[in-house]
Amino acid sequence: MTGCINAVLAYFLMHIAIDYFLVTKGAEKEALAVQTMHNAIVSQKRFFATHGRYYAVGPVRGPYQNDLGLTVEKDVILQVVPQWDKAKAEESFQAYAVHVWGTGLLLNTTDGQVEKAPVDSEVSAMVRSKLLNSVK
Repeated sequence: MTGCINAVLAYFLMHIAIDYFLVTKGAEKEALAVQTMHNAIVSQKRFFATHGRYYAVGPVRGPYQNDLGLTVEKDVILQVVPQWDKAKAEESFQAYAVHVWGTGLLLNTTDGQVEKAPVDSEVSAMVRSKLLNSVK
């Protein structure tokens, strides 16, 4: 009888721990990656406005800060790659960010927003793996 009560109590305590602590911490980690992406986009646009081109970054793992105003939060991995946008015929850049303890990959859109890449896509898995392995 005591074993059953302990098992039920342990089950509920594990549910509380997972639902309230792990999920909340995961959301905090994703928020750090989103903040880093916004910072990278602003930094790239500011650099483009003064120099007429985008600059490459990393991949770097935070904490990192450069003289161009880019700040990468702790345990966030960021990579920015300048590229040519064939559709618009202008310079552009692709930025990727992932938190070491997070689950998703973040990337920028053409209009300067941040979006989460589909977790089950091959590209997402490949880029996430590349970023995590590059800064061990």
